[in-house]
Amino acid sequence: MPHLELTGISQAFRRPDGTLHRVLAECSFGIERGQFVSIVGPSGSGKTTLFNVIAGLAAPQSGSVTIGGTPVDGPSTRVSYMLQKDLLMPWRTTLENVTLGLEIRGVPLREARRRGTELLERYGLSGSENVYPSALSGGMRQRAALIRTLVLEPEIVLLDEPFSALDYQTRLMLEGDVRRIMGERGCTAILVTHDIDEAVSISDRVIVLGGKPASIKLDLSIELTIEGVRTPATAREAPEFRSYHKAVWEQLDVTLPGAA
Repeated sequence: MPHLELTGISQAFRRPDGTLHRVLAECSFGIERGQFVSIVGPSGSGKTTLFNVIAGLAAPQSGSVTIGGTPVDGPSTRVSYMLQKDLLMPWRTTLENVTLGLEIRGVPLREARRRGTELLERYGLSGSENVYPSALSGGMRQRAALIRTLVLEPEIVLLDEPFSALDYQTRLMLEGDVRRIMGERGCTAILVTHDIDEAVSISDRVIVLGGKPASIKLDLSIELTIEGVRTPATAREAPEFRSYHKAVWEQLDVTLPGAA
């Protein structure tokens, strides 16, 4: 049984004029525990809608989502969501930002601080506990946001373009960190991205959404020949990398501005 399974997910929204806008059509796939999967598609292809359905933030028009065989029928503590913006509260220190979710869940402050401090030390932010977000670099802020997500001990982590605002070098480093950390913690990770290179370099699978309404056009397993440790940089040098990139690109419905 897959860890996460979507079966026949369709979704539509009512426009202000009363007409129906169909976003997703019969999307089905399963993800094994611990897999890192990227979802790629053009803007407006329903990637965020699909995330909201997985997280239980939106009920699908039809179809079902299960985690470990249990139906998802509302927001689940088994799923955590990391957004594109870090959304760190400027008046809270790094540690206070990291422990916010635990506080909301009613975890005693001492225990929340212990768990937050432990993860900050483990994942490279030791010494920043009492620093405010304005003093952190972009990469450090995103790492803090990731730790805020992981401290809730989710089974599934949804990553909504968390690297898009970073410079290239920082982006590569954080991509590698996220893949490594997900593996260490045994989390099932799903990344939404527009960047094909990013998707292929850090994922076990790439799923391509396309069409209107969107459906799954490609579900591609990624197997790269790499000497030594797999990193986003070494993955991009693998002999199979360009062929995977081409396979994904060919399935994208992309129309350039001004094109017929």
